Amino acid sequence: MSLPFFEDEYAESYREALRREFGPEFETVLFNDECFTPSAKDALLDRIDRAKQQRNSLLRSCERELESVTDVGAELESIAEEVRFYEDAHFAEQDFGTLDAYRSHLLRLEDACEDLTADRQATIRHHRTTHGLTQDCCDLPEYLYDDLEHNYPILYLCSDVLGRVRELHDRTETAIVATFE
Repeated sequence: MSLPFFEDEYAESYREALRREFGPEFETVLFNDECFTPSAKDALLDRIDRAKQQRNSLLRSCERELESVTDVGAELESIAEEVRFYEDAHFAEQDFGTLDAYRSHLLRLEDACEDLTADRQATIRHHRTTHGLTQDCCDLPEYLYDDLEHNYPILYLCSDVLGRVRELHDRTETAIVATFE
């Protein structure tokens, strides 16, 4: 089998790719006419079917990942927009009623951030269990986002927004206490 473009395109030989994909026994079978028996052909076709199933499973996981990132991202952006409003607020100039309303709303935003984080972690766990990955194995976000600063960018953003909400909650409670002084 001669595929001269293969090595330029994939940075490995066709033979190496087959060995990596199907194992050394199938490399031998495919490159030795005497070994390519009907039973070897059936075994190879079974291995090809399993490879297709694994790729389809990965594709479904990527689609689920896109859906998760889109959903969580939209909700997180909405929360971040509200956080920006509170970051611009002058707490010291507010009366007790306004500050108490701020505090209540910030608690709801904190709960929403925690829910988003839990949903995101559940999606990551689902990827791990779907693909039978152990804890020491690279998972889908690590694979997809390897070139980013954070391998779990959505969790990082959830954590960042949650930290900002908690900081604002602390500022609100400090301002509430100051109304009684």
